Amino acid sequence: MTNPSFKLFQHTADMGICASASTYQELLEQAAHGLYAIIGGLSAQEHEEEVVELAFSAADRAALLHDFLSELLFYFSAKSKVLGSVTNVKYTESELALCAIFRPIDQTQSAPVCEVKAITYHGLSITENSTAGGE
Repeated sequence: MTNPSFKLFQHTADMGICASASTYQELLEQAAHGLYAIIGGLSAQEHEEEVVELAFSAADRAALLHDFLSELLFYFSAKSKVLGSVTNVKYTESELALCAIFRPIDQTQSAPVCEVKAITYHGLSITENSTAGGE
């Protein structure tokens, strides 16, 4: 994934992510960086990976982002894996398909500091900034 381009912010009983990117694929990656930054203290094993084809259908791109982050949280919580990268991203306003490369968490090098219980829709939006070319 690229260098982080996101900010975390406090929200009533929650944390939020404000990510910026020039493409939707980069936005997915930056939001993933933000999620893992909230969890904190994670290190992935570099020599092992699982390639997974993911597909989502939702009302709009913001809901697709929600579903993508929820899937990342599932892989973290249930399978002890974190996203390494995404490729082959194809999307419309209501569908998203991509190839996700997950890596196992290095349990000897990781010490998560915050439990993320769910991804919520509260305040979730995607806006295009034509002057900066971002989403």
